[in-house]
Amino acid sequence: MVLISLSVSHIVPSYISLIGVQVPIIFGLLAFGIRYLLNWITSFYLPQWLVPLCYSFFLVASITLIMLLWKQEKKKDIML
Repeated sequence: MVLISLSVSHIVPSYISLIGVQVPIIFGLLAFGIRYLLNWITSFYLPQWLVPLCYSFFLVASITLIMLLWKQEKKKDIML
């Protein structure tokens, strides 16, 4: 969550648009994430691959966003 928030806040130019982008992300993660990824993590009714796939997706998305932001910062930095 923190890495996604960091990358979104770096991309968006103003605070108003930052709030407008992060609110739907938070509501989506709260609606899906709390139910499936926390409360029902050991449920027999969910497929075995659902929870690890979701955590893997969040991890890969965060790492990809951080790598893209790092490359953009390297291009902007005069010293490198």
